[in-house]
Amino acid sequence: MIVKNGHSQPIRAARYTPDALGVELLTFAELRQMRAGQRPWELVRADFHVIAWCESGTGEVTVDFVQHRFGAGEVAWIRPGWTHRWDDVTDADGAVLLFRPELLRTATAAAQPPGLAGSPIAPITNLAMAAFHHLRQESAAGDDSPAAAPVMRNLLEVLMLRLAPSSSRADDSADSLFSTFAATVETNFPQHRDLAWYAARLGYAPRTLSRAAQAAAGVGAKRFIDDRVVLEAQRLLAHTDDAVARIAQHVGFDDTANFAKFFRTRSGMTPGRFRESVRA
Repeated sequence: MIVKNGHSQPIRAARYTPDALGVELLTFAELRQMRAGQRPWELVRADFHVIAWCESGTGEVTVDFVQHRFGAGEVAWIRPGWTHRWDDVTDADGAVLLFRPELLRTATAAAQPPGLAGSPIAPITNLAMAAFHHLRQESAAGDDSPAAAPVMRNLLEVLMLRLAPSSSRADDSADSLFSTFAATVETNFPQHRDLAWYAARLGYAPRTLSRAAQAAAGVGAKRFIDDRVVLEAQRLLAHTDDAVARIAQHVGFDDTANFAKFFRTRSGMTPGRFRESVRA
């Protein structure tokens, strides 16, 4: 069951309370019915994973202020904490999977690409498709036996591992390092923006972290940290009516002017102008 905390602001928080199985599968037709009660511009910030597999047709989804188009044979994967809006799913058919992040084992969760590393849209492989079919069949079976929940969770693990892109590089250690770095940034970016702090924390040279970030995300480690700070500020500017000074404090700035300069340098506009552009 999805619960939305509604108010007049442009982004609403959506929380997912799972049933006994812990996994829920919807169709795009059901998603269209859910959208019928939303205003066209409304964004949602979910605390759960949303994986939409498009089997036929096309659709459009906005994820963290960027619109993406997807089609048959593609998956839209929206991670917890990302803002999103289904702009157009009129012609899309397929399956929409919902589950909470704690349902994944630690090793499986670590295998997933971090949020800033690329597009939320990716092609689905035959093996991932087979895993999706199996998960859907088990869900439709209506099994309420004690074995049903473990079966669903294990099938989910298989699907997640099949969806995670495997590295084509001979040395996978850079992938592992970047995943660790990105997870550390996710936890600590409101307090630490200094690359040297992350290097000391993880026991690597700053240059090593930058090489790993460049290979995985296409940007250096310092830029990756700054981009995460900017993204959180953008979400807060769009999601809340908090003053810029309060948002600056939330993302680790004691001085509002320094935050405004940082935000303008990295996003191309002032915090106030960004808020106006989103709400327009």
